Amino acid sequence: MKDIHDIRPPVLIGMDPALIKTVLWAALVFLAGLLIFFLVKKFWKKRGRKLKDLPLLPAPLPPFETAIKELEFLLANHINEHRLFYFYLTAILKKYVGRTFGFHATEMTTQEFLKYINTLGTTTKIISALSGFLKSSDQFKYAGINPDKNRVKEDHALVREMIENIDTTLPPLEAEPQGR
Repeated sequence: MKDIHDIRPPVLIGMDPALIKTVLWAALVFLAGLLIFFLVKKFWKKRGRKLKDLPLLPAPLPPFETAIKELEFLLANHINEHRLFYFYLTAILKKYVGRTFGFHATEMTTQEFLKYINTLGTTTKIISALSGFLKSSDQFKYAGINPDKNRVKEDHALVREMIENIDTTLPPLEAEPQGR
């Protein structure tokens, strides 16, 4: 007996229905993706327009006003711990000077700060007042010496006076504003 062979499958004429179905599904997915893309783009554009219409944050206060407000806040809170009081007081002064002249004064030690102030070309009166106050406050902050109550009030007034003198006598250097 001869081997029996299968009959050949029918020959397709024209387009394959599975191929047509696959192409239509691909086109449908592509159009849906395109529609989603444009809807998202329109949403973000509309949202961006709304964000532009919103009022921006208020501009930060100038260094002088910030320092005066912080000094008033420090005086109003009656800090009984003198060491902490002097830490805050010198931080306010250093932050004011740093923001006015465009350098990171709060990160500097007293010696680094005074060395840098000398390079700015400020008046000797301001430099001597700053160095005298910072050196005396270092004793209260680090050596554990307790000042009398009159000295605390005098130092607070002295820092305020120094800030006012710097603001009125020296124009700030042209520097990039810090983003802090």
